[in-house]
This record gives sequence, C-alpha cells and structure tokens, in this order.
Amino acid sequence: MHRNNTLDASSLPSMTAKDQSAALLDRDSLGQDYHAQAGKLADLHSIKLADIASTKPTQSVTIKSESRSADVVQHPPKADRGDLLIVMPSSIDRMPMVTASRGWRQGVRTYVAFEQEIDLATAPAVFKEGVTKFNEVYGVCPDQVVSDAKWHKAGDLRATVAPFLANMTFGPNNFKWMLFGDDDTVFLIDNVLHLLPHLDPTIPYFMTDHLWYPQPPGAGGPELYVHANRAAPRCLPCNYSDPAEDTFENPSYQYIAPRGCPCNTQTLCKADRMGNFGQGCNWNSNTPGYWYFGHGGAGMLMSSALFSLGTYDDVVNWIWSLGHISSGDSMLMGALHDVLSIIPTDPGYGYFRPTIRLFDPGWNGLQVKGAEDENTGDNGNDPLGILDRLESALQGECSDECEDQLQHTISVHLRTRYLASELDQEEVATHVQGYEGSLDHKPAVYLHHKFAALWTQYDQARSSRSWFDVQMSAVA
Repeated sequence: MHRNNTLDASSLPSMTAKDQSAALLDRDSLGQDYHAQAGKLADLHSIKLADIASTKPTQSVTIKSESRSADVVQHPPKADRGDLLIVMPSSIDRMPMVTASRGWRQGVRTYVAFEQEIDLATAPAVFKEGVTKFNEVYGVCPDQVVSDAKWHKAGDLRATVAPFLANMTFGPNNFKWMLFGDDDTVFLIDNVLHLLPHLDPTIPYFMTDHLWYPQPPGAGGPELYVHANRAAPRCLPCNYSDPAEDTFENPSYQYIAPRGCPCNTQTLCKADRMGNFGQGCNWNSNTPGYWYFGHGGAGMLMSSALFSLGTYDDVVNWIWSLGHISSGDSMLMGALHDVLSIIPTDPGYGYFRPTIRLFDPGWNGLQVKGAEDENTGDNGNDPLGILDRLESALQGECSDECEDQLQHTISVHLRTRYLASELDQEEVATHVQGYEGSLDHKPAVYLHHKFAALWTQYDQARSSRSWFDVQMSAVA
C-alpha cells in the first residue's frame, strides 16, 4: 500500500518519450515480467479504442497558466453532464460492474481501461448493447506480475495511468472535470454538478476529502494507516468561502488547511503549523505516496487544467525510474506530487462540518476488516448507511443532518466483498437475473442498480432543490 520514495537518478539518452519508456522497461530492477505479458511498452502506450462512435463535445476550455491572485474571486458558469468525463480502471472479469454502473452515469462520457482490447463480437450482449448509448470508450493497459518488490495488484499500473490515458484520448479541451474512481465506485452526478460552479477548472485540482494517512499509536497499540483521515495534509479550494468558518474551531486531529491556488508543497509549507516540513520545505515524514494518498475507491475529482502539468509519457517515465513499485492509489499520488507538483484539495464543505464527508462517507467507526487490511483502519465504506438514509428520506424520516449528508455526498464505494452477508440474497438474485459474471462481483452489480434506482427516486422527490441551492449559495 505504499511506495519507496527513492528515485533512480540515472540519465536517459536522447530519444523520444516512447523510446525512453521502452528503454526504462528493460532495466534489471523490473525483470522480464512485462515483456512476457505485453511485448513492448508501445502496447501500453498505444490506446486501442473499441470500434464505436466517440462523442466529444464541441465546447472548449481555455487552460490558463498564469498565476492567480488569491483575492480575485471567479465563479465559472454552471456545469452540465457534457463537462464531465468518468474514468475507471477495470478488467474483463469485472465487466458486469462496468455495465451495471450505466444506471447512474447516464449522459456522461466514460473511459474504461481494461487489461486487453475489448472484442465486441464476443462481448456479452447486455454490455455491447449499451456501448454507444452510454458514450463509452475503452483503452488498454496490460496486467502486471504481482510481487513484493513491484506491484501490489495486477491492475495497479492501470489504476495509476488511467486518468492520463483518458486525457490523452479525449484531450483537455474536451472535458472540464474528470471523475476518477474504481469500477465499484458510485458518483452521485447531480451533487457533483451542484458543487462545480464554485470551482474553476482552469486551476489544477486533485480533489478529495478521503485520504490515507498514519494515525499515531494509542494505548501502546501499533501505528495504524487510516482512511479517511482528517490529519492528512490538504488545501481548501482557491478563494473558498464558507459561513461556517466564522464559528469553526479546528479539532486538534484535523490538518489546518490553507487555500490553494493551486495546492502544492510550497503552499502547504508556507502555511505549515503542523510540523510537516523541515528546512527547505522538505517533508519530515509521510511524503505523498507513502501512506499518504487519495483512496481510489472513494473516487477523486480532477480538473482539466491538472493535465496541463504533465503528460502520460512523463508519468510512465517516472514510474519506471522507481526502484520500488507498489499500489495504484499510492503511485497515482506519488506521480501527482513528483511529476505534476500537486497536493490534494479538500472540497471544503465537510472540512468545516466534522459530521460531513463528501467522498465515501461512513458511520461505522474505525474498522479493520480483513487479513489483507492488517494495521489499516477504514472510516468509510458504508454503502448500506447511505442506502438507509436514502430510504429514510423517501419516507420523510431523514433528519436535517441526514439530509445535509445526502445533499452533499459525491461518491460511495461499494466494496461489497465485506457486505455480501448483510444483503438480502433473494433480493440480489431478483435484481440481477441473467447475470453471468463472477459470484464475487454479484453484490456490487446489485448495489450499482439499487443506488441508481433510489437516487433517481430521491432526486425526483426533491423536485424543488431550494434547500440545497440556498446551502450552496451560502458558501459561494
């Protein structure tokens, strides 16, 4: 779940970016596993699109590189679904989850990275019937061989580079915001669209309030690596204003976040009151990517301007220059910091409201769920808690705090391997009739469908969004 932060400083000969990547692949530290699976890096670098119609919008976004004065307030126009691009890494055996997610992502273009090219001629009928309707484009990034010295999971490289592959496919002028998450991540698109008018896509943003970070040992116990952890360093959005700030007392466990325009090491270092930085603004501990990273299952929001700071080739070259390679979440955070010089930004609303979290909220308290999660704690991953609140709201039994959370939730991580025993198996079977995939993924397929259905009912029941509009205008 972490990476070694030592970079190989040896210089590369003068050659193209693709040739440099191929040369780096041949290093002894990486062995021959990639070549055995995929031949050359060109197979990874070349994006293979399904033979489908790609629907790129005609509007463009001007990416500005000039610095911004912190006292200039700018409010971009209202966003719509055409401004969004959903990006998810997946695999052929998890294709049913990609199909099931169509219910909540209607009207939003989607890029899915698989380990091999999709053959629509042999793909399940229910999958290929919706390819064009749901504006899906597919890319390829081969699996990697798992080992202690290299990859934590076979798809971790795919999870690291998928946003950059998607940006290279669509181009930064063809989307304003990227929603990046796992194939068992649900984004509540209506809530995303209500958040965006208060953010500027021409500022480089990597946004989440669900971050991994160490929690010091207590009562003689071991140090835990916890998500979501409010102690993790972050910024607030550029020029963010919130009426709750006037009476807010920052808890001792929460990082004191400055405004970031954009958020980078220099921004945090100048405002450091937590002892995270030493002389020369060097990190004292837990550098980005080493048990300090965004949780992929909780999802992330990235502005189009973020990708003006580094290319796919830059990121791949950086990855292969490392002596140690590990999980996709940590590698992505490392690339964002080391290559793009960006640190996470908190969306702000939940920062000043300790009971609220926008990305994958949870109410189960700190949990350690399984053997592979040893020494880690999970404060999120409560999809059934969100479903309970949706059902309460539809029955008119949702408290103000419950309603506040529902109106601001951006994402939910299904992660159903720990929930199967809590689901009504007869109901699951009824809702996924004809399902032909792995039984391990069946609960996630069911919950994708259930979230889409319940959220649609909830949104229709809130035909007047006046309460939410008032809340959001207050923090504009």
